[in-house]
Parts: sequence; C-alpha cells; structure tokens
Amino acid sequence: MLKPLLWDEAYIDKQNLTNNGQQPKTLSEQDIAKFYLHAGHIFTSAPPYMVTTIVGSCVAVCLWDYSLRIGGINHYLLPYPYRNKESLLRFGESAIEILIEELLKLGCRKNRLQAKLFGGASLLGMSQENGSNIGSKNVRLAFNVLSNEGIPVVAADVEGERGRKIIFHTGDGIAWVKQL
Repeated sequence: MLKPLLWDEAYIDKQNLTNNGQQPKTLSEQDIAKFYLHAGHIFTSAPPYMVTTIVGSCVAVCLWDYSLRIGGINHYLLPYPYRNKESLLRFGESAIEILIEELLKLGCRKNRLQAKLFGGASLLGMSQENGSNIGSKNVRLAFNVLSNEGIPVVAADVEGERGRKIIFHTGDGIAWVKQL
C-alpha cells in the first residue's frame, strides 16, 4: 500500500536515501528556482526546481532519478487522444513516454527512476466504484504505463473527490500535496 503524501509533514521516501545511507540534502525555498506547470505540459531539469501544479481529474506524474538527483513532472488531462492529436502532452499515454524520454536525454537511467502520482479526482461526484470517470481512467493509465516501463511508483495520492495542489522538488524527489 502506498502512503499518501501530506502537505503538513515533510515526507522523504526511504528509497530516496543515497548510497551511503544519508538522507538527501534539501535546498531551502529561497535557494531554489520555481516553476508553475500548466495542464498539458511537462517540465524536466538537471538543476533543482520547485515545480507547482494543480490537478483535479488530471494526473501529474513525478519522476526522479535518485542517483543523478534529476527530476521531471507532467500534467495530463486525458488518458488517450479521442479525436485529434492536437497536443501529445495533453494525453497520458504520450505525456508519460515523453517525460521519460526527456529525462533520459538529461542522463537519467530508467532503472533508477521512481514515480509519484497525484490527481485523478472525480470532481463532479460521479461514482468511483466502477472506475468509469475520467480521473480513474487517468490514474489506471499512469500505473499501467509505469509498470510496463519498469518504473516503481513509490507514493501516490489519487482519486477521491477533491483537487490537489502539488509541489515537486526535482533535485531531491520530495513531493508535497494539499487537497483543495
């Protein structure tokens, strides 16, 4: 069972420990560049950034290479393109693949990537039981794609009936979430 990440507590995954057993050094918020991620976009960076996004039924996938301390995040709206392919980053299947490709270009290795997932809410109060709402479909797609790529999901805060604000630190893999 994955532990949901809480806004009110600092959360460092056990998998984020460096090879010598030390916890990663966290930069202060004054020392780190900030970026706001809009829906249908991705962000990757070798230098550390604090990336903020807000998701409802959309899903944000955070990927982090624990060895290089490089991360990236996407924010997709739908699992698959339905009519046209106006922007591949709007659709989970391609947005996750593109995020992985961009991190590999920065020197990351797929076998060192860890994932955290957020979002997939049913904001209109539609039944979650049968998983037919768009949020549930977005979440299932993320788990399936990451599993097929061999990337473990180390934490998730998904589904439910509330949106979320996410802050992801690309340099240390720490993610904060607040339900809205």
